[in-house]
Amino acid sequence: MTPRSIRLRIYQPNFTGVELGKLDLFFSYETLVAICDTEHGWVVSKNVWSATTGRHMNKHIPIAKEDWWDHDEWETKVAEILREHGLFT
Repeated sequence: MTPRSIRLRIYQPNFTGVELGKLDLFFSYETLVAICDTEHGWVVSKNVWSATTGRHMNKHIPIAKEDWWDHDEWETKVAEILREHGLFT
């Protein structure tokens, strides 16, 4: 894997992304709400947080809500993907 530089992207106040190698992490406030990589594509949790987080996600996540994951399944999948990238044990 040829790493890209690590970058912080501020899409709007309280919605940010972190580019880390081939993995992108998306945060509403301080909460991880979505990840994306070349192997798995977008892995997005259904909004279980707040209306504001929902607005952030609707504006910046480019996949249909029907493709968002149930939160418990999403947490398991995120852990799996982070392990694949060597970021979670």
